[in-house]
Amino acid sequence: MRYECCHIFKWVVILIFLIIGLGAGYSIPNYSYKLANGLYSREGLDKMMNDTYGDKNVEDALTDEILIVAYEYNSQ
Repeated sequence: MRYECCHIFKWVVILIFLIIGLGAGYSIPNYSYKLANGLYSREGLDKMMNDTYGDKNVEDALTDEILIVAYEYNSQ
């Protein structure tokens, strides 16, 4: 009886990890695609940032801490 209980428990754990793995296998590529491909063209934003900041890097900031605010207009 004890062997059957451990055997069933092992298969339940395998099934749980299989379900979690399939969920992560679908959601991670889906979210990475959404992050990499925007819903609008970035050409205007890229031009404005290039005109405003040019060749400056984040490393050139005067302080050790910097706050970068980002917002997606499509999801609000």
